[in-house]
Amino acid sequence: MTLELDNQQPAIADMETVENLPSEESEALSDAVLIIKRTTVHYIVIGAVFLIVGVFIGALMVSPRVGSAVTVEMISTAVVQALNSTGSVRAAATPRPAPLVNVSVDDDPAWGPEDASVVMVEFSDFQCPFCQRFYQETYPRIRETYGDRIRFVYRYMPLPQIHPDAFAAAMAADCANEQGAFWNYHDLIFSNQQDLSRTALGNFASQLRLDINTFNQCLDSGRYQQEVNADMQAAASYGIQGTPTFFINGRPLVGAQRFEVFAAVIDEELARAAAGS
Repeated sequence: MTLELDNQQPAIADMETVENLPSEESEALSDAVLIIKRTTVHYIVIGAVFLIVGVFIGALMVSPRVGSAVTVEMISTAVVQALNSTGSVRAAATPRPAPLVNVSVDDDPAWGPEDASVVMVEFSDFQCPFCQRFYQETYPRIRETYGDRIRFVYRYMPLPQIHPDAFAAAMAADCANEQGAFWNYHDLIFSNQQDLSRTALGNFASQLRLDINTFNQCLDSGRYQQEVNADMQAAASYGIQGTPTFFINGRPLVGAQRFEVFAAVIDEELARAAAGS
């Protein structure tokens, strides 16, 4: 099956189902052409936006406390996730080219070569379910595929109004970083996101056999409060409205998108760097 738009620019269609059919059915479907007008795609997007907004407004009417936590981040991120999960109409999920953003890596935790030609910066919230989805589904493939070719930087954007434990978790991760255990601590948080209480944060440090007294003193003193606040201010200056948000050599990508979306941008930047050198 081929998916085309009315301006004759082809879009990618999911061919997995066709490939798994018997040969006769596969041949019949492979000759079919589905025409979708670009305006129809736009209506689908608009409909999704209004549906999500309607749900949140309903929550506000039922429970003002819940409604008060509604943010642009929640709406925009949910829309991105809904579009990215629609494999049959991927043209609607393809982001338009955005201006490059001069993103600082600050002195935040990172892996990969320091002189890498491609730098990927993630702004994340340890309590955000979409950030956890990225960690579970996409992050391992990025690290396995590009670990020796890119620099990956993790920066904080906790949203305490809807994720009350995220700020403390970010400070705890920096305290673990003092003892060289940031990435292991990062992994434990996302693997146990259902409980990020103060007790749980201490238990993570114990599991990693950190010096628990040093860790507790660091966390309880609020030593890294200013550091986390600085990341949040930087995120605001870059116009970030949702988590997770990524910048690949300054090119923004929003949401827990598929590995293939990230790989396409990373490969382009690696090729551009190779051509430039």
